Amino acid sequence: DTTTGERYMAYGGDFGDTPNDGMFCMNGVMLPDLTPKPEYQEVKKVYQNMAIEEVDLGKGLISIFNKRYFTTLDDLELVVKLMREGEAMAEKVVPMPTIQPRSKATIELPFNRTQVMEQPEEFFLNFELRLKQDRPWAKAGFVQMEEQLLLKERDHYLQLSDLSAGASPLQLKGSTLKGDKFELSFDDATGSIEQYTYDGVALIAPGNGPRLSAFRAPVDNDNWARDGWIENGLHNLSHKAMSKEVHRNQDGSISILYVVESQAPKRYQLKGGYTGRFEIETVEGEQDFKFVTTQVWTVYPDGSIALTSNITSNKEGVNLARLGYELTMAPQFDQLTYYGRGPLNNYNDRDAGAHVGLYKSSVAEQFVPFPKPQSMGNREGVRWTEVADANGHGLAFIAEGTMSASVLPWTALELMLAPHPHQLPKSSSTHIHLDLGVTGLGGNSCGQGAPLPEDRILGDGSRFSLLIRPAGTEKRVAMPVIHPFGDDIW
Repeated sequence: DTTTGERYMAYGGDFGDTPNDGMFCMNGVMLPDLTPKPEYQEVKKVYQNMAIEEVDLGKGLISIFNKRYFTTLDDLELVVKLMREGEAMAEKVVPMPTIQPRSKATIELPFNRTQVMEQPEEFFLNFELRLKQDRPWAKAGFVQMEEQLLLKERDHYLQLSDLSAGASPLQLKGSTLKGDKFELSFDDATGSIEQYTYDGVALIAPGNGPRLSAFRAPVDNDNWARDGWIENGLHNLSHKAMSKEVHRNQDGSISILYVVESQAPKRYQLKGGYTGRFEIETVEGEQDFKFVTTQVWTVYPDGSIALTSNITSNKEGVNLARLGYELTMAPQFDQLTYYGRGPLNNYNDRDAGAHVGLYKSSVAEQFVPFPKPQSMGNREGVRWTEVADANGHGLAFIAEGTMSASVLPWTALELMLAPHPHQLPKSSSTHIHLDLGVTGLGGNSCGQGAPLPEDRILGDGSRFSLLIRPAGTEKRVAMPVIHPFGDDIW
């Protein structure tokens, strides 16, 4: 059937909102060329037939449960890696006893929490159960099952005031700040960074600074919410600063507070989508949905920028695609490094198979060739992400705790409006999303329904903080606690 075939290509094998022709869906984990989709790794992890749990990591004790019903785990060897800030520091093969089907055993590891407690970094233990011998479906060494356990959290963070020690005092003229190595200006009309130059390199070009963002290119499962996203104008927010205050802090930093209203200029309606072709039409009436954000930018003499925001909307409980900030960098900033869950796409309801680690790729490699372009590239549990050019110039974005992040060659709207990958426009920029959260995927196109309430991002009051620093500089930095305008705004 030509129509059905076209719909299959548009939805990449996972759809169920086709009109008047019943429910036809394929729960595919492969692309049309039979390469795995990102969810392939999640399926493998969820289906694996063993479980590893902590017993007492202070003593290096874990338990392994054999979920198999008929065989032991004797065909596998246990490999344990000690990971520091995402990099493997040591790797050991650990002997396992014979574990009978549906039984559990306690194992002592060569690594324990006591060994790393005096170190400031974050440590994980990564576990792999690898095939000992070739099998018809895989070679010896294939990782059949894996797990990750947190060994130690980060502590002893560095302070921005200490990192700025020795730098010349900041110069402030109007909305422009200058330090020894950088020049930074703010746009008083939008309440955001206008441009940023560090060490003579333009990192943020005029008009491309961070701005509030709440939209993503809909995935197939977003059919429960995508119409509302468009009707509320999330795809086309305009930002207007309503007020501005400036404060010099005792540590030599300067804080600028803006109250910003973010609202689409018109009302919209979403059309199409059944063959991957979406259209957004303007409808009569004024847009009644908006965000009001109190955001404080604190600039340090070394060129670091701290952003702390309180974000509210006039519709409590409204479902958002995401909530955070997006900014644009020039296309030569095409190298991505991040410390968070990976290496493949993951979301808050699909991240069990994504371990925390240090990952590197080109920005272009973040693209996933779904037959219908949609949301992609998201990473959960991100401690920091860095976007740089071939010479190492760029920006690092450091979360207060963790954040969701993605870096792609196209905007969310460009992905949404392209029926197929070859119809995407030529990329002209690197597009960065830094979010306090992204709504989960759920299974509404062909499954149990929309994401669970705890996996949704709502338009209720939210607080979000992050640091922006030059690429290649220290990232284990504490988010400063500065309330120059009083505690009441937070």
